[in-house]
Amino acid sequence: MKRLLLLPIVLLVVLGALAADPPLLQPSSYLPQAQAALQAGIDAIAEILGAGYPVTHRQLENRGWDDTDFMWFVAGTINSFGYQVKIVSVDDWNGEPHAFILVGIDLGDDGTAWIPVEADPSFLDSFWLLGAIPWADEGSMTLDSHYLSYDRVLEEVKVSPPDISLIVPGAPVIDSPAAITVIARGRSIIAYQWSIDGGDPITSISPSIWQTFTEAGEHTVSVTVIDELGGRAEAQGTFEVLEKRHQCHCSNP
Repeated sequence: MKRLLLLPIVLLVVLGALAADPPLLQPSSYLPQAQAALQAGIDAIAEILGAGYPVTHRQLENRGWDDTDFMWFVAGTINSFGYQVKIVSVDDWNGEPHAFILVGIDLGDDGTAWIPVEADPSFLDSFWLLGAIPWADEGSMTLDSHYLSYDRVLEEVKVSPPDISLIVPGAPVIDSPAAITVIARGRSIIAYQWSIDGGDPITSISPSIWQTFTEAGEHTVSVTVIDELGGRAEAQGTFEVLEKRHQCHCSNP
């Protein structure tokens, strides 16, 4: 009796999962009015994957990450930019199981386009890449057909940002180093990306930086904190840098 009772329940769960699975189509299959939003989404995903993230092979080795760990990091990173993300698997990919990432691009009234992503840490033109969209040919808009089917959805990825607090200097003076610190709570942090007065980001694995200011007045600092699951949090602060204090070394008459 137990087997007879469980069978409809199992079938209901499986059929429900299949109905919820997102379909995969070639970009050319979408209606013309959806093409602009689709192209913008594809370009944005490619930019995320090639943004020169501070994740190097050395960091992966030091953390003991394998390909699966890195794939989850990439999936979480894309999700942290506001995209729907799923990890799916194929049972027989050249004789063995294989998992890859699906990213949902919102097309408004035309639904959601799901684009595959293969996570792969690589180095190109002085930047570390997180992976790539698997096109059939370089420069084409036709997806590799191997990525247009899968057997199951393993997980819908939803990451939360790390909880951070930025501590700016109290009363720094020009030409003297000042410490800027961010406190992160929760998951292990991969990297900190700092920007002073809107300048180019400086990547660090330390939660503190020292900065020497040569001009008095108001200055700004922003930091992006990236954790091990790809979660991102940003904070910004302002502070006043003072002129040097002049000391009088004169003696009384």
